[in-house]
Amino acid sequence: MIKARPPQPAARPLTCNFPCSPNGISAGGYMTVAFRASNSAQKARSEFGPDAISDGTIRAAAVLAALFQPAAADGRIPLIGIDNPETTLHPAAAGVLLDALTEASEHVQVIMTTTSADLLDREEADVSAVRVAGMDDGLTVIGEVDRASRQIVRDRLYTLGELMRGGQLSPEPAPGPQAASPRRDQTARRPGASPAASLTCTDR
Repeated sequence: MIKARPPQPAARPLTCNFPCSPNGISAGGYMTVAFRASNSAQKARSEFGPDAISDGTIRAAAVLAALFQPAAADGRIPLIGIDNPETTLHPAAAGVLLDALTEASEHVQVIMTTTSADLLDREEADVSAVRVAGMDDGLTVIGEVDRASRQIVRDRLYTLGELMRGGQLSPEPAPGPQAASPRRDQTARRPGASPAASLTCTDR
């Protein structure tokens, strides 16, 4: 939930696949979301407060509100960082969320972290905008997707998400004699674990 602030003009409305409209309501000093749905056949209207909305819907609304808030659209906020935006979201909606992140990057820089392969499971995902975090000798290494994986994605053999599921995403090693092996952390990773990915959208 978001701390209540003086009303501001909405940057763009949220939309639903049925007749409804989202509305901000105050709850315990915080601003949250409520949905009003209409039934044209019965000419009835129903309101669903935060206690009747799934956690995934509330979180998705919060992510969209952060991405498309007026202060980000007009440049007053230069950077938005989101940690695991896909949390509690249905995997099938991950692609729509990535589209929203990409669209928002047209007017504000967006940085997000994720451990979800579903979010990166898009053929059109920009591999140059992704940074991979891995472990090497107890140190965190962050870098571009390693060269071999970049070529695989560009050749459309696998998506970033598929490589992530298979444990094949590693950061490109830094140049020089001190460069760490991009694959060394693969042998030490516990079974089923995946590297973290950071998606940086800088189209602004």
